[in-house]
Amino acid sequence: MSALSSRLRQVLTEHAAQPAVEGASGSLSYAQFEARSGEIAAPLAAAGVGPGDFVPILLSRSVEFVLAVAAVVRCGAAYVPIDTTSPAARQAAILELFDWSVALVAGERLAILSRAACIDVAEVCAESGCCVVCASETGLWAEREDDSPLYLMFTSGSTGTPKGVLVPDRGVARLVIEPDYVDLSPKDRWALASSVAFDAATLEIWAPLLNGGTCVVQEKALPSLAEFGSFFANARITHGWLTAGLFNLLVAENAACLAGFRQLLVGGERESPEHIQRFLEACPGV
Repeated sequence: MSALSSRLRQVLTEHAAQPAVEGASGSLSYAQFEARSGEIAAPLAAAGVGPGDFVPILLSRSVEFVLAVAAVVRCGAAYVPIDTTSPAARQAAILELFDWSVALVAGERLAILSRAACIDVAEVCAESGCCVVCASETGLWAEREDDSPLYLMFTSGSTGTPKGVLVPDRGVARLVIEPDYVDLSPKDRWALASSVAFDAATLEIWAPLLNGGTCVVQEKALPSLAEFGSFFANARITHGWLTAGLFNLLVAENAACLAGFRQLLVGGERESPEHIQRFLEACPGV
């Protein structure tokens, strides 16, 4: 069993009563998260999804997206996050670049996927409350290895065609299991604020889920700077990752909106010493 899969199962057991993921509609404990992700994994497995398969996820940034990711992992397959805010033509083009047979979608995205079997995540979650999915199916955990593909993510395509980058279980395990660049604990509340098709989302999802923390989802597709600030404060965010550009804008607008963080990672391009200094003066405890 891969270190990532083993660690996830351990966290689900040891932190069953603690919040795993939160969104605008409420939160799920780790016990509820395990049950709900199992409900989504069951029809995936029934459709033949297993190790070596790729599953596109066409869902907005949401609690359901995080559940879908876990469901694919439980099947032993690799997830492929698709940015549903991008033009339909780009989404369709990406879906032609790899082999797949079943996708996890929201109902309104079905039109893009006319050639394949689709599982409507919201529909599965709604039906599961009526015992459509049995307990034995929701206990699904397929075998994974450290070299198992965990996800396939496509670049922005600045060269003309998006390029797929495949990341194995071991890569994400190394990123968030006992890392040396950030302190991680069950008390952490991580902001999931990046595009689901941007690699930073990997950290925002797996850092909390593999350490007993809480993944808190910013569900608005394109929040304003003020809405970012309100989200960080109201959701009591303690950890997050920002591009240097967004960090600079937030500091210039209202650096104090970041004061509630315990640790903040910033990167992606060269930092601005001026904005770093302004941030440190406004938020000395971060």
